[in-house]
Amino acid sequence: MRNDRSTASDEALLARPGWRVSEVMVAVTGMLVIASAYGMARFGVGLFAPRLAAERATLAGALDWAGTAQFTSYCVSAALAIRFIDRRPRTGLMLAGIAAVLGCAGVALATDPAVFLAAVTVGGMSGGLASAALVPIIDAAVTPHRSATAQSIANSGAATGLVAAGVISLLPVGIESAWILMALFSGAVAATCWRLARIRSGSGFPHHSHAEAAPPRYRPALVLPVAAAAITGAGSALVWSYGPLIATDAGTVDAAGAGTLWIAAGIGGLSATLTGKVAGRLGIEAAWLWLAVATAGAILMLGAAVATVNGLFAIVAMIIFGGGYIALTGVLILWARRAAPAAAGAATSILFIAFALGQAGGSALFGLLRGTIGTTALILLAACLCAIGGVIGGAFHRATGS
Repeated sequence: MRNDRSTASDEALLARPGWRVSEVMVAVTGMLVIASAYGMARFGVGLFAPRLAAERATLAGALDWAGTAQFTSYCVSAALAIRFIDRRPRTGLMLAGIAAVLGCAGVALATDPAVFLAAVTVGGMSGGLASAALVPIIDAAVTPHRSATAQSIANSGAATGLVAAGVISLLPVGIESAWILMALFSGAVAATCWRLARIRSGSGFPHHSHAEAAPPRYRPALVLPVAAAAITGAGSALVWSYGPLIATDAGTVDAAGAGTLWIAAGIGGLSATLTGKVAGRLGIEAAWLWLAVATAGAILMLGAAVATVNGLFAIVAMIIFGGGYIALTGVLILWARRAAPAAAGAATSILFIAFALGQAGGSALFGLLRGTIGTTALILLAACLCAIGGVIGGAFHRATGS
């Protein structure tokens, strides 16, 4: 039994206003691993799509299926994570790092469509593992009253990765060199995060039985969030899978400058570090609603930029889109932690699976429709899906009275 002195010490620690160095290190390192898993291994494929189509003609047909392959493999990895991630989060981090490195290296070398699709499929798995693994790691390493902010900081790593991938795409190097750079970055970050998590594991991660990894009792509380995530994810897929292609085809930006769109999205996404504070002030459901509406508005702005061939307007649209989208994923983490505090990693996987399944379906749908309906119709459909997903999240707020 813990003595009174230990209890008083813990209470004093929780009352301290400042961050400990170890807490900052865990949050920042988590941000970097998310940067490699999402901004590079996953979303980097959409960024480089115009150059891949131009420089590797044999891959042109495979590009329409790359987004669907990545989103699907993300779902598979997240589903597998439900079974073990709250008990063995460091294993999840290790697998996420390996997937990111192999995915980036595979894209660097791929000239055959089958090899390319295999590479993007492996790369897509990294995000599903990394997000779920970091939730229990951060909760174990950071004091409770700072945990939501730390989770938001780590989740904003997608923005950091978008900026880094965009900058790399603007360097005077070939596709092979660019993706090798991203593979090296992913490997270095994964090794650092593994080491840090190993040091912090002395304080203990939550331990649950096999059955407790995904207890059915909290699943009813996630029904409407799952629906909201899936529909909003479907709408967002248009930008991630085809945004650069749509913009370059219209002449809004050229293929060499498509990286500016990703940099803009990343800069906007850095505001997602405030997600925890925003959700704490507005409530999780209200924050979801407003962020989804902002994301829908950003998609409409991107459509207007394409229609008017206005590159500056496209950059502004991507800043808003990046901020809204990455903050939405942060809200999903907070939703999961509230619904299942004892199995937050598993609950996060469930919501992220829904989000990614929506993106997989949306990417496939937009890929099929891209050659049959105009860009304006695609933009309107994507924006409507995001708005509908936001309204469903608001309905959850009204249904629960929370």
